[in-house]
Amino acid sequence: MPGNGKLHYLMNKKHLLELKNVSVSFSPGIYAIKNVSVSIKPCAITSVIGASGAGKSTLLRSINRMHELYPNIKLSGEISLDGKNIMEMKPIEVRRRIGMVFQMPNPFPAMNIYQNVLSGYKLNKIYLSKAEKDEIVEKSLQDVALWDEVKNSLNKSALSLTVGQQQRLCIARTLALQPEFLLMDDPTSSIDPICTNRIEELMYRLKDNHTIIVVAHNLSQASRISDYAMYLEKGELVEYDISNVMFVAPKDKRTERYITEQIE
Repeated sequence: MPGNGKLHYLMNKKHLLELKNVSVSFSPGIYAIKNVSVSIKPCAITSVIGASGAGKSTLLRSINRMHELYPNIKLSGEISLDGKNIMEMKPIEVRRRIGMVFQMPNPFPAMNIYQNVLSGYKLNKIYLSKAEKDEIVEKSLQDVALWDEVKNSLNKSALSLTVGQQQRLCIARTLALQPEFLLMDDPTSSIDPICTNRIEELMYRLKDNHTIIVVAHNLSQASRISDYAMYLEKGELVEYDISNVMFVAPKDKRTERYITEQIE
């Protein structure tokens, strides 16, 4: 890993992420998220479930300040990282510490595979030696079980990869900066079952050192991979509990109704 001290690796510390009365509106009086308060459990996988339009993706995007890319979206309340309001941090620092993987793979088309993995360092203007670059690229691709598949073609375009490989490359690109948190917006919806299994296995491994929040439209997957679950309905947090408890014996009738309807 880089030895120049410009990145601070804190992987042995359990970082804390808390939301307090967080609301997100696209226009005055119309909320995609409304008064959500939750303390995310560290070094665990938390799934976010709910019907389409419940606010799942909006919640994830607000956690690493993606909402700021759209001028009409307003956020109120507080999101704190280790007790510090992320709105008082530089956006680039927030997005380095809280990585994001989207529903559809989005490798940078003008960059080759090697450059894609290192793109976060370029964006953050962090200098690396050739040896450090090589180490980060190899480790990041190994972390997502992609190294053996691409090690002889690192100079090829990222678009030459299959969709499943592209998604794993995007995860490797995010992991290269060693974020404490990983936000995943339904990351397996566009890939085949074999690649889905690989990414699920990857999440199991990553939670030893990362806190993962994943939007899951597939309840079977959510119950299979997550330690905790959040159920959103019309932008409100209805229930937050241990996954095994929520999927077997939800406390709120609205959660029970949603789970029952999805299973049927």
